[in-house]
Amino acid sequence: MLRLTPQQLDQALKILRVGGVIVYPTETSYGIGCDATNDNAVRRLFELKGRSQAKGATVLISDISESLRYIEVSAKAQELMNTYWPGALNIIAPIKQGSPISTRCAQEGTQSVRVSSYPVASALVCALGRPLVSSSANLAGEGDVYCASDVEIEADAIIDAGELEYNRPSTIVRTVDDKIEILRQGEIKIRVVTR
Repeated sequence: MLRLTPQQLDQALKILRVGGVIVYPTETSYGIGCDATNDNAVRRLFELKGRSQAKGATVLISDISESLRYIEVSAKAQELMNTYWPGALNIIAPIKQGSPISTRCAQEGTQSVRVSSYPVASALVCALGRPLVSSSANLAGEGDVYCASDVEIEADAIIDAGELEYNRPSTIVRTVDDKIEILRQGEIKIRVVTR
């Protein structure tokens, strides 16, 4: 596996553009990713992790406005985006018709998206110009990885930012119309107010 520094993003981008899989730091832990529009790359990422193809995957996008290309954004989803993005909040919503994201990333007609607050992850997705798969860089069933030397997955490259600060995993919410369901309460605390 090629080891890169956070200053060597150009090399990481070359790997992503030809369908490669890389490990990179995020605001919660090390993540593993590929071009989310490249179905073969997404399939390979799942195989490297030992992840079930039925589980789907979160994708990082560059900004809030880009979400409109990939998911149906309700008023409640928009409110969450405006409040918590960039940050450790994955929003799951119905897939927008014509989305170029690989269907392997989807789950039951929905897609999970996030705008990352971590500079390296954000720079990667912005420079790539396409959504970037963001799954934890651990083998299926194992714990999150906070140190590059602990990554066991044989990706094509790793962007080594050393030991990351320990943070809880991202919060995951599902939005349908103006209802939100908290699937995992993680780094960002969200309260659902019922009336």
